[in-house]
Amino acid sequence: MRRRLWWTLAGFGTLALGACLLAPLVGSTRIHLSAVFDRSRPYADNIDAQIFFVARLPRVLAAALVGSALALAGVVFQALLRNPLASPDTLGVSAGASLGAMMAITFNLDFSFLGISAVPLASFVGSMGALVIVYGLSAARRRGTSTMVLLLGGVTLQALLSAVIAFVQ
Repeated sequence: MRRRLWWTLAGFGTLALGACLLAPLVGSTRIHLSAVFDRSRPYADNIDAQIFFVARLPRVLAAALVGSALALAGVVFQALLRNPLASPDTLGVSAGASLGAMMAITFNLDFSFLGISAVPLASFVGSMGALVIVYGLSAARRRGTSTMVLLLGGVTLQALLSAVIAFVQ
């Protein structure tokens, strides 16, 4: 079993690495890999290198980092709740984030904090609010928090917030 797991992880790791290596080469403007690493031309004149290093490569690396962070968040949810079905959807976190973003867009909030616009901030506040509500519902029991109560409260809150979003739209 260990050997199979190792081969599976190695295969998916190779696939992810290959995607990260090939993704910067794909875009609306065709670039040549030989021109990207051509040191005989100055960087200011090498449009292919500028597109590769300034526009495409940072986005690919950011996408890989964000994807890894989301995967880690999912694993943490499942490990803490000891339930393989636990996710931001089942805890109501994503519905809270959606409600916050929808409210910011609906009320046309136009501010920024530390360079972050209103929609991501409202989304973060909504997700944290949903998490506090779900945890508060679970902690209201006298015997402490329960995984089952957390999950059921999260699913209920997710349904309620989705209904509010559908009503407002």
